Amino acid sequence: MLTSRLYLTRALRGLVLGTAVLALTSPAYAQKGKSNRPRTDQAIEEALRDGRDVPVIVRYTDAAAGERIKKQKGGKRLLHRHHKSMRAVSMKVSHRALRELLEDEAADVVSVSYDAPVRGNLLGLLTPPPTAVSVEGSGSKVARSRYGVNGAGVTVAVIDSGVKPHTDLPATRIKAFVDFVNGRTTAYDDYGHGTHVAGIVAGSGAASNGQYAGVAPGASIVALKVLDANGAGKTSDVMASLEWVLANHVQYGIRVVNLSLGHPIYEPAATDPLVQLVDQLTQRRIVVVVSAGNMGRNALGQTVYGSITSPANAQGAIAVGAADTKNSLQRSDDAVASFSSRGPTKYDYFVKPDVLAPGYQIASLVATGSTLATKYPNYQIGSSYFRLNGTSQAAPVAAGAAALALQANPALTANTVKGILQFTSQRLRNLDVMTQGAGEINVAGAVRFAKMVYATQAPGKRWMRSARKPIAADLLFGETAYWGRAIVWGKDVKAGTNALYVNAQMWNDNIVWGHLFDNIVWGMFAEDNIVWGMLYDDNIVWGMLLEDNIVWGMTDDNIVWGFDDSVSGYLFDNIVWGMDDNIVWGASDSVMAFSELLIGMSTEDVDGLSILNEGGK
Repeated sequence: MLTSRLYLTRALRGLVLGTAVLALTSPAYAQKGKSNRPRTDQAIEEALRDGRDVPVIVRYTDAAAGERIKKQKGGKRLLHRHHKSMRAVSMKVSHRALRELLEDEAADVVSVSYDAPVRGNLLGLLTPPPTAVSVEGSGSKVARSRYGVNGAGVTVAVIDSGVKPHTDLPATRIKAFVDFVNGRTTAYDDYGHGTHVAGIVAGSGAASNGQYAGVAPGASIVALKVLDANGAGKTSDVMASLEWVLANHVQYGIRVVNLSLGHPIYEPAATDPLVQLVDQLTQRRIVVVVSAGNMGRNALGQTVYGSITSPANAQGAIAVGAADTKNSLQRSDDAVASFSSRGPTKYDYFVKPDVLAPGYQIASLVATGSTLATKYPNYQIGSSYFRLNGTSQAAPVAAGAAALALQANPALTANTVKGILQFTSQRLRNLDVMTQGAGEINVAGAVRFAKMVYATQAPGKRWMRSARKPIAADLLFGETAYWGRAIVWGKDVKAGTNALYVNAQMWNDNIVWGHLFDNIVWGMFAEDNIVWGMLYDDNIVWGMLLEDNIVWGMTDDNIVWGFDDSVSGYLFDNIVWGMDDNIVWGASDSVMAFSELLIGMSTEDVDGLSILNEGGK
């Protein structure tokens, strides 16, 4: 109790004296209450308050209600899309028409969300640009060589700005192309972001003698275009592309989806329509990989926690932060890229990102003639490649790793793939779990583990093909890459768990990742019996009884969200966390101001941290 009071005192002192921006715990999110007023997210509440017209996503109770909403003519309403799988419509409405809709109880509206603009998670590059980096440091080439995998038989859906056929990714490997922006039928990429991302997943490296090969060069691609020539898109178009995957994944063999895009979080994950669609896919055995965002550092050079963006806050998604490999294959010098977004997530306080992957100065395919290639010719490498930064580049490394794991063991569920990527990741030094999640992915270790799983084993039974536990390390580039053996589960971090050696209930895709904590037996190692909330470290206090509120306090102590193999950590909703004064929470109390922070920056600010496109994560 003395320790608790000490930290509460320090935290309250920090709230008065510190410099953090405390945006995470000040939601304007409106719940449906006694008046039966539909739920509205923070952006909608601000638009109504300010009298601004905004595009919206309206969810309704049943099909009949949806038809009534589409036919209503009160005020200014322009239908954009009908999202049948979500019982929703996206439309442009005047603020007056929106208010009428919210006040009409007969409309049977459940909720109204902002149809937010989305952008790829891409950053400006340093001038002059340093040496380009391949994705080989992830262990991808080692995995292909040791275990005979290349992603063959697995299709990855890249939801982005399109894909332009390339020597490394010819049209014969693009199984389908759907354009949600301009309605064209032949594969193209007028922005250049999607081609770069697809190349990281599945480029063959043919134009570079293998130097810039993607992680899974045998995988096929389905390209779903939702971003325009300037890298701009709509949440509703991303939702439409996810619904297309739901309807067509069996036909095209889609097992992995990559989303290197997003928008700020405006409401809890449980009601965010984009997040809900992502979770629907994971429950269909589809691995969904999402970039965590590029808001980890602000213009003052301060680290920003609570900067994860949607839909990376989806429980089932693999949220990927960016690692800086320091232009070397050896992993001992790897660090987090300063721009990479940190957890926890707004509203829900989930631990994110899930993992890190190389995302700094990554070389991949150039879409000649695209906006990026035309505007930034200095970033081009020869005539075939281009160098970019961002969690946009980190996510497809993880997507390619998932493709290799699924080729090695097609029976794996989406939850199992996520668990394997986390469990075999390597913890980076001096980084907390809100920065690195389970660690930097080790593709060789993930594929080795995947091959050892007997996925059709009976529930509750050990499913490792060997009677012994696997060696929890891999030799990579002359160094030993030790597995972190951690699972990030919602607000919980399990380090040193045995659960992945058993066909346990959490690996079933019917289980929503992060739920049912009380019913899950994790099976910690013999020495793993200390609860994180009982560690009386002088830098952090876990499990303070402060009712339902989190106090984001700052002290002179360094923040510690560390790993320990004898630790099982659970993040309750009533925690006091000690922080360094250089840490900033969130961006602004105003959602629209936060949006402007994301959308207003461009490469005219080229300083290594500026956002290349207007917005995104």
